[in-house]
Amino acid sequence: MRRQARDTTPRGPATDDNGGFMMLPPHELHLAERDAVLPGLRVLLDADAVRDLLESRTGESFEGLRRMYVRYKPGMNLLVGYGRDGAIECYAKTFREADRVKLDKVRERDAFDDDRFARFVIEDPAIVLAPFPADAKLPALSRLHSDRGMRHLARMAKVKRRRLTVERLRYKPERRFVGQIRERDIPVASFKTYTDRGFERARKGLQVAHGRNDVKTPDVLAIAPRLRTILFRWVSGRSLHDRLLEGSWPVDGIEAVGGALSRLHTLPPEGLSVWSTSRIGEFTAEARAAIEVLMPGRAGQLDRLVQRALAGIVDAPGSPRFLHGDFNAEQIILTERDVHFLDFDRSAAGRPQIDLATFAAHLELDTSSGQIDAAGAEHLLHTLVDGYRREGGEITADFSALTSLVLLQLALTPFRRGEPDWHDGVGSILDRCEKLLENPAARRHSVLSRTSSRERSSAGDRQTDITDAAEAADAALLTKALDADHMHLVFARLSNENPSHPALPSMASARLLKRRAGRRFVVEYNGPDPRRDVVGKVRVKGLDRRSFDVTTKLHDLGFRADGNESFAVPEPVATVPELHMSLYRRIDDRSSSSWIESSSAPSVAAQIGRSLARLHLVEPLTKRTHTLDDELTILTDRLGRFEALRPDDAKRVRRIGEAARRLFAGLSVQPVRGIHRDFHPDNIIVDRERIYFIDFDLYAVGDAAIDAGNFVGHIVEWSLRRFGHEHALDSVCEAFCQSYLAHGGPSDYDRIQSFAALTMARHIHLSTTRSGRAHITEKLISSCEARLGPRVTAA
Repeated sequence: MRRQARDTTPRGPATDDNGGFMMLPPHELHLAERDAVLPGLRVLLDADAVRDLLESRTGESFEGLRRMYVRYKPGMNLLVGYGRDGAIECYAKTFREADRVKLDKVRERDAFDDDRFARFVIEDPAIVLAPFPADAKLPALSRLHSDRGMRHLARMAKVKRRRLTVERLRYKPERRFVGQIRERDIPVASFKTYTDRGFERARKGLQVAHGRNDVKTPDVLAIAPRLRTILFRWVSGRSLHDRLLEGSWPVDGIEAVGGALSRLHTLPPEGLSVWSTSRIGEFTAEARAAIEVLMPGRAGQLDRLVQRALAGIVDAPGSPRFLHGDFNAEQIILTERDVHFLDFDRSAAGRPQIDLATFAAHLELDTSSGQIDAAGAEHLLHTLVDGYRREGGEITADFSALTSLVLLQLALTPFRRGEPDWHDGVGSILDRCEKLLENPAARRHSVLSRTSSRERSSAGDRQTDITDAAEAADAALLTKALDADHMHLVFARLSNENPSHPALPSMASARLLKRRAGRRFVVEYNGPDPRRDVVGKVRVKGLDRRSFDVTTKLHDLGFRADGNESFAVPEPVATVPELHMSLYRRIDDRSSSSWIESSSAPSVAAQIGRSLARLHLVEPLTKRTHTLDDELTILTDRLGRFEALRPDDAKRVRRIGEAARRLFAGLSVQPVRGIHRDFHPDNIIVDRERIYFIDFDLYAVGDAAIDAGNFVGHIVEWSLRRFGHEHALDSVCEAFCQSYLAHGGPSDYDRIQSFAALTMARHIHLSTTRSGRAHITEKLISSCEARLGPRVTAA
């Protein structure tokens, strides 16, 4: 059946009186003004506007839709993929006025057999909307998601149709789609659907790399040229990227990756395009042009970066070698025995150091986004290079320059991922590029001077380049804490020394959960019996006995998993003084803040309010005090740091600080209670019907409103960060406060709101130091000015 794409009335979404979209930040509004030849650019950047278009034309709800993928060719076109829950559900594309004929081609082109897969054409402002699986350059995608296509996939995967389901893994509209084929909910295969050009490149790369004894790739089950699709056997393992995020990567495994990469580079690059030095320069010029359009204020910096980086590149002798072309941790699967390489879509011939530089640049991205810490990234890179060298691979003197060039090409990643604070993210990446090129001390990738780990006499030698004493101690403790064999002996010793200790696991694995370099980290220890699993908290400067003692006292008072109290604390298990470690029983659900945006959030908040009131009614368990003066000292310090970072906003923030002092001076003296002092969603675990409070590191005797106000302030900050305004979660704050007060919380509503305003003021500085929060700095300042009201004017 032939069906034309659906047309619409020639109207886009409504705008405000000035023709603007109020939800867009200033830098995106300015972008739309600069690139006025794309009439639909402003609409596509506003996910709410696109949601309204979709809902008006489909009659379905697209609540929560957000940008997830952006591809922008300045002055030519803009494509944006939108989705929810990690999956792209549609994309939209806008063209310049001169290319309006492309809208006619959409109408004329054969569409799809099902109305659900048809595209929408919006004449004004020249937009095409494509709900998944409609895709202009991946026409096979809709066919594969039809019943006939599913039968075809079943035949290729050799499974019965009625047992087959398909899960979306990755989707880049008009580029490629990756799906997982499951039989009775067990993964058996994956398939990739490409554009015409992408299919040929992927097939050429596979022809070189597939079937080699010394390089592992997923088995190819079928190639379907007409569908531009390749089917692979599923590899049961975990990506290296997932292991990095967990902090559980094994040294031997990373060295094995380096060795496998060295072997990959020995393959003959027959029939592949060549990435010469001049071609690298072309890639860089393309990236520079796109960044300059998005961030014109960075033009001078961009010129310096490109000139310095290209000047540092040398023409290496020898023939081009086989390159993966997109070598990063997501392209590596670690199994118990092997290292598997994925995605040869960008394979090429060139200098092998390009792959290593690409890996290093992606580590920089993960570091800048806060997903992994800098010390861990450095350790990992050097470990990989050790394995690469051991198999005969070489590192050239221009490695840092190559890494800077690749990082420059990746600088738009925050924008391409649709991150709300992409403007700050791109700027941070550019600043990092400059440091790598300008300051030799900042070059973490000076791997030329490193000796192999196999040549060092002890693990402690690996830390000789870390000059800061706290980081050195941190790294030494972390090495021991992540050594499963070492911790097995530690647990056995504890059990022998004190048989009355709660049961410890028979060690099978250790994985890093959280780390703040030089300060603290948390490791999870698992064994055959999950009931014995524990979590180890390490404070680098010394064992935190106070927190362990407070938790133990609360546990003994009945605040335990099997108790009748309204909340529980983790079961204290033991301390390991030589590792500065406190051990607690693992709690099943660690999704500390996942409840905040759920439909049950108000009822959960009410439970938390009731539980906090109960904590405040317990007789203080310490003599440590925290006064209002202490609270003011902390606030003054944080605002002072902000003023140094942002002198243009210093006057406004200074007034907020003075208003806060006026507020403190007007507060009446209240009876003190035992307070958590760091009470916010990340220190609360909601495990089914049970509420857990964790991390009593700062527990002290003080004003109960500090805890309650801190919780409310964090929820308001969450609302600003996630929804763009502070009232989205008002029902959560209100349910918490009312429940807290109804269950005897020793404070009052106005006092709680006062301390919430002070928490918001602290977050002004935090927004400049935490990844993903820079876009709310101005909103936090404005909110504090409004909350402190006349006191700010008086200041």
